[in-house]
Amino acid sequence: MTAQLAPTPVFKAFDNNGLPLAFGLLTTYKAGTLLKQATYVDSTQTTQNTNPIELNFRGECALWLDPTLTYKFSLTDQFGNTIPGWPVDNVPGGFGAGQLSVNLIPNPTNTFTLGSPTNSWAQLYLGANSAPAYDPVGGNIGYYARTAAEIAASVTPVNYAYAPGNVLRYGTNTNPGTTDMTTAFSNALLSNSAVYVPVGTYLVSSQLTLQSNQTLYGDGSGSLINFSSTANTDFIVGSNVSNTTVRDLKLVATGVTTVMNYQGMVAFRGSTACKVLRCEIQGFYASGIVLNACQFCEVDGNYLHGAQGSLGSNSDIHVLTTAAASSISCIISNNICAGTSNDFGIALFNVLTSGLPILKCLVIGNRVEQHAAYGILVYDSATVPSNTWNEVSNNFVNNIQGSSGAGAYGAGIYVAANGGICVNNNVVRNCCVQTSAATLLPAGIAINATQGLAPFSIVGNSVFDMAQGNVSGLRICGIWVSSIPGSGLFTGGVISGNLISQQTNGGLVVGIFAPGPNSNITISGNEIQVLNTLSSTVGIFCYASSAALSNLTVSGNVIQGCSTTYIEIINNGAFNLTNVNVNGNTCSGGAAGCLGFLFQNWIQGAVTGNVVSVTTTNALNFSTCTQIRLANNTFITTGTQAVVTGGACTGSYYDKSNFANTGLVNAATGLICEQLASATPGSTFNSAVGDRIEQSVPVVGNPKGWRCTVAGGPGTWISEGNL
Repeated sequence: MTAQLAPTPVFKAFDNNGLPLAFGLLTTYKAGTLLKQATYVDSTQTTQNTNPIELNFRGECALWLDPTLTYKFSLTDQFGNTIPGWPVDNVPGGFGAGQLSVNLIPNPTNTFTLGSPTNSWAQLYLGANSAPAYDPVGGNIGYYARTAAEIAASVTPVNYAYAPGNVLRYGTNTNPGTTDMTTAFSNALLSNSAVYVPVGTYLVSSQLTLQSNQTLYGDGSGSLINFSSTANTDFIVGSNVSNTTVRDLKLVATGVTTVMNYQGMVAFRGSTACKVLRCEIQGFYASGIVLNACQFCEVDGNYLHGAQGSLGSNSDIHVLTTAAASSISCIISNNICAGTSNDFGIALFNVLTSGLPILKCLVIGNRVEQHAAYGILVYDSATVPSNTWNEVSNNFVNNIQGSSGAGAYGAGIYVAANGGICVNNNVVRNCCVQTSAATLLPAGIAINATQGLAPFSIVGNSVFDMAQGNVSGLRICGIWVSSIPGSGLFTGGVISGNLISQQTNGGLVVGIFAPGPNSNITISGNEIQVLNTLSSTVGIFCYASSAALSNLTVSGNVIQGCSTTYIEIINNGAFNLTNVNVNGNTCSGGAAGCLGFLFQNWIQGAVTGNVVSVTTTNALNFSTCTQIRLANNTFITTGTQAVVTGGACTGSYYDKSNFANTGLVNAATGLICEQLASATPGSTFNSAVGDRIEQSVPVVGNPKGWRCTVAGGPGTWISEGNL
């Protein structure tokens, strides 16, 4: 019997450049229709393929057809773009005992004739880029001809057995990791829209330049490129390009860079719709990935680790701008940033005072491990800050040291001079570990905004076990918001639905801190849990320290633990608090001597519907607060004085809907306190002129109530007449 040419054992597809159609989609239909028709994984026809079939990274799949049927095949890339020349209709399900006869025509378009005893013959046209054709030197089948793009770029392959775009087509990697493959990579990038780096180790000694509409890709961390350059430049760069992707590679810096130039292992500059996907990046001295003045770019699924040296303000992933162009609508998602010695994990950082702002970018789903300064930084150095509308959501930040910048850094997430920022649903754990100076808001989440910008949002975050081992005594916070004095009014923001939990010894001092100048701040629905064995801890602290606070609402929070105060809203010197509303908070579990509420120097406001329980000390300490209404509160203490007031409280009123389980000491002037009781107060009470007690046991003949006419302890009380 005459020998037969072996059939192709698996279906294999190629893209326009002759490269395997990695992860392409093959859909099979009934001939002449769009009705899907089944194919099978083996000859038994037992298990059907999915339809469409996703090809593997070599563009292959197992494909067995029903010999009684006729098919139509449609082939697209992984994004659904149809490959030119497809679909192909009227594909027979079987060729019977047919044989393949081949007529080789040695030119760039080769014709093969496929014959069968039971089916009509067909012609298969193979372009120079689509499949192995011939060796232009020796005339042997199985080689890929030189492409028009290679000719135009004056690139001559060195091994025609590799498909166009494969870096091994352009250079021989004789000693992997030692042989310099820079020329091979450069030639591949000059002459192909898709450049493939097969599994192996490659040495590159100088910068590689990307083009528009190009993909540089490999097979994951098995495709390893070592960069030996010591130049202060990007290693892989796309400048003013669009629709360019770097993916599925391992990039390692072996050369030492000693000058900070915000360079990156992979950098896009002035580019649009570019991507860095699923790369492992190691050993960088400045930044791993850089987006500078880019729009609609994406950095997703990368693993960055092992940063070397400390050049200052270096980042695993850095988005920045120029004086002429912003970075806009970029997405940094699902990356693992473990640079360790780097200052920042992810930085949206305009470093120029003349730089344009970074706008509408999204940082989402990333995991940031140990870094020296900030886990995630959103910072605008521009002389005139602006609204940026950036968002930081659903990230995990852990173990930020605060060892950089003379120990003044250390926040998990730090935002400065960005209006309209949203910091939502992140988890922050153990930051400010080595922070030793409070210059730059050491906290799990810190916002240092500018007056006149759009409101911020800090919603649904969890901050756990901050500053473990830090005994500096600094005011280290779970959440810290502060505005920078400037023109106009700061339009405030919302701190809502966050969990702050400190269940280990550490340096946390304040759960939520809002110092002046601030206005229009709402702190609501948060849960704060702090060990009551930690010293000097406060649940919520609003402090008019260097400027006034106004339009402040603290509502619906649950505070457990603390050692100093549950909620403290006070001033320093002449700075007042105006329009303050504290309502619906529940506070308990503090250490012995922990105050409930400490309120001082308010003008206008209300304290309503709170439940406060303390041990030995005051549930409410209220002084020098004018025009304040206190109603429907419950103040409980194991001590003798649940409520203590003092100072000038003109126009303020404590009504009978409040409940204090022990003494009310009203040493204030101008504050009228009304209570329900069956008798005048005892010696543990201190009363002011105008205070009133309403009879709580209304029996005929008993007094209706009593009024205080002379202040003192308990003061002089006069009956209002009998019932």
